[in-house]
Amino acid sequence: MSPQAVKLLTVAGVSMLAGGMLGSYATSALLGGGQPRVSPMPDPAPVVAECKCDDQERPPVDPLESGRLPEGLTEIPGDPGEQALPGLPVKALELARAQAQRELKPCLSSADGLSEGTLVLTLTVTATGGQGFIREAAVTASSGDAEWAKDCVIERSRAVRFEWSGADGQQTLKLPIRVGAS
Repeated sequence: MSPQAVKLLTVAGVSMLAGGMLGSYATSALLGGGQPRVSPMPDPAPVVAECKCDDQERPPVDPLESGRLPEGLTEIPGDPGEQALPGLPVKALELARAQAQRELKPCLSSADGLSEGTLVLTLTVTATGGQGFIREAAVTASSGDAEWAKDCVIERSRAVRFEWSGADGQQTLKLPIRVGAS
């Protein structure tokens, strides 16, 4: 290849690269970049119009919508039988995952030896009183031919128990499980 051809190809390549970058910049500037801009500052509190009425006529405040609690309340009223638990540390989730994998082994082989697929198991891991367990289990996604294992996986995952000496808490864990593969 001649030196002039190399120069021409180099200039053409650089021109195409510069044009692509310039076009990309112009498109993002005109269309807003495609990604929402996230401010590091929290949204300001919503402005509430002053109510010129007696306290009895004041409209009720929904704490979930306003994001602020009415005077005198320290928590959002809810089901008195169920209190929100804090999350669990990674160590507790690792223990739950390892115990679930041991507990689920009987569910992983298909009867015909041919059916295989993947299930995504969503587990609610709860730890209280020195013991951890699976409070809820559900198959939230599946691929391939894995439906045959669904009932077994849910039933066996609810039997998971593990020792936990840390603080009480609850956390959701997603666990992909390959079934039927040898």
